[in-house]
Amino acid sequence: MNGMLRPRLLFAAACCAFWSAAASAAPISPADAEFFEQKVRPLLVTHCFECHSAESKILQGGLHLDSRPGWQKGGESGEVVVPGKPDESLLVKALRFDKNEYVHMPPKGKLPEAEIAVFVEWVKRGAPDPREKPTATGPAKRVIDIAAGKKHWAFQPLRMKRPTLLCVPTLRPSAPPPLRQAETIAKR
Repeated sequence: MNGMLRPRLLFAAACCAFWSAAASAAPISPADAEFFEQKVRPLLVTHCFECHSAESKILQGGLHLDSRPGWQKGGESGEVVVPGKPDESLLVKALRFDKNEYVHMPPKGKLPEAEIAVFVEWVKRGAPDPREKPTATGPAKRVIDIAAGKKHWAFQPLRMKRPTLLCVPTLRPSAPPPLRQAETIAKR
């Protein structure tokens, strides 16, 4: 039985790969292209490109949203958009601030429901994206400056300083306090 299962699994995997490649290569209708350009792209530029584009200073999550090949590849969390299935798309879950997800985008706060609905409609339509420009060759790498890090106070050797001696005036015994009268003591 194990021998028959393996060819079936391979056939199923090949079919999935073929259909996903065919779906991504399908031509985009003019209405879908206009929907993307008029509604989706402005939202991506406004809310996403600061952290998820080739021009961002530090690419967050390894995710490029500035091209179709970028979001199709996904990021560190895996596949971001499942075309035709908004409830399975991490992008939609993150925008909805889904309590079961650890990612909530954008980090500045939840988008208005009308803007989230645009993304949901886009994914329902199959996520048509006319952009062909490939993303940068790889995610922007964080540069660690070792020399600057060594200057941080926590990495400095301890410096032992001799304690400074304070001049303490010598104390001289003073005269005993005067005896109080019995009346004063009784009043207290």
